Amino acid sequence: MHLFAKIERVAAWTSYSIVTDVNDKNEPTFKPLYVAQKLPSMKSMQLVKTAGEEGVVVAKAAARKRGSRESDVEIGEGADMVAVLILLIATKPGSHAELFA
Repeated sequence: MHLFAKIERVAAWTSYSIVTDVNDKNEPTFKPLYVAQKLPSMKSMQLVKTAGEEGVVVAKAAARKRGSRESDVEIGEGADMVAVLILLIATKPGSHAELFA
């Protein structure tokens, strides 16, 4: 199995980075691709943005009702759907983000 991406989670933020190269020590170098943020609200709401200072929202998700495990998700054209869905799952409270790391 080859490493192609990594997920890092800090509080309500989760980042998704892809491998871009290998350094002299044969360690992968990563480029941040997306960041996801859980928004403080009554319902579980999340945004996924492109990485960088002026991140552009590429996806959003919201629970259908308070306490619901079902969510409505909108993903923008051109976004990496698998990366976005993994980020949304990893950012959700109670998720097991370490399974994706």
